Amino acid sequence: MPEPITELTVNALNGEMYNLFRRYLEKRKVIWTDTRDKWGVLLSVHLTFPPDTTYKQISQTYVYDTDSYTRHYIYLRGEFLLYWNVHKSTQLNHISIPYAYL
Repeated sequence: MPEPITELTVNALNGEMYNLFRRYLEKRKVIWTDTRDKWGVLLSVHLTFPPDTTYKQISQTYVYDTDSYTRHYIYLRGEFLLYWNVHKSTQLNHISIPYAYL
């Protein structure tokens, strides 16, 4: 059963996808806030979701190369929005969005 989610801090984000992800999410009324160091290097992104946003953990562990993640679906008003992955050993959050949605 999906659970409500209002906020998420993303600790790992592929630089090549930064602008695509940002436009995709802002278009869907997700508030995107960057945290950067004094040199402008991206440290994290804080996402604030609109009402009716939920998440659901996928029962299996997602394995990429030698790393493993707990994967979740995030839905906005019942429609798929993005994947939220939590790295098993570091507990850092990562998001991914299928290319077809971008």
